[in-house]
Amino acid sequence: MESINTVLVRYNEIGIKGKNRGYFERKLIENIKDCLNKNNIKFNTIRRYSGRVLISTNNNCLCLKNVFGISSFSPAIKSSLDIEEIKKLALSLYTKGSFRVSAKRLNKKFKLTSEETNKLIGEVIIINKKAKVNLVKPDCNIAVEIMDQAYLFNERYECLGGLPVGVEGKVTLILDSKKSLLAGILMMKRGCSLEIIKETGIDYGILTQYCYGSNINIVKVPSKESKFIIKVTSLEDMRSKIYNLPILNPLIADEKSLYQNIWMPS
Repeated sequence: MESINTVLVRYNEIGIKGKNRGYFERKLIENIKDCLNKNNIKFNTIRRYSGRVLISTNNNCLCLKNVFGISSFSPAIKSSLDIEEIKKLALSLYTKGSFRVSAKRLNKKFKLTSEETNKLIGEVIIINKKAKVNLVKPDCNIAVEIMDQAYLFNERYECLGGLPVGVEGKVTLILDSKKSLLAGILMMKRGCSLEIIKETGIDYGILTQYCYGSNINIVKVPSKESKFIIKVTSLEDMRSKIYNLPILNPLIADEKSLYQNIWMPS
């Protein structure tokens, strides 16, 4: 099988930001670069194309799972738009058992529709591997996304979504319990960068796993850039202010049902 040479990154919420979309996309790329650099992953280029971010690298970049703003990503093999080359690479991605081909044509100049691409690739696999098609629960899922080039893959890693850290300014987290760690993570998902006022000796290392694109500083009082105080408190207490700043509690609802995909402090 050919080696991975591209990681294809998808996002969803950023895509509906209208006139501000470019700003959100550029910040996402900045945060991706920060993630790759901090994890010592080599890459050549990172660029945007039709609602995707394309990273030129031979690494599968699993660290991207913790970058807010990403909905999913796939380590992929880049191909030309020649259908014969696409079929050859798709055949190399077949593993075993039943299969499904999932083509998506983002480049409408490509002469074949998604369904036609599915059919041509499927025929090659059936003939050469004697495999059966299973559209519901296949043993092997071969995906193709047609852009300026064709990108083929059979893995898709789901991520946390949200907004890139830093696009919504800075907030101050009052670290006074383990639940406040989750509150900080939730605010980063909404695009906020954090600073922390420590009222206990709780280790806040978990927060640094999600803060790509910003640094978390320990402060004694909120900085001038801070917009809100983040504190796990009651609804009644949220009517008051701390340090003359409004209080937000992202855990005022049931955090377990809201956030099963993020580590939950016990």
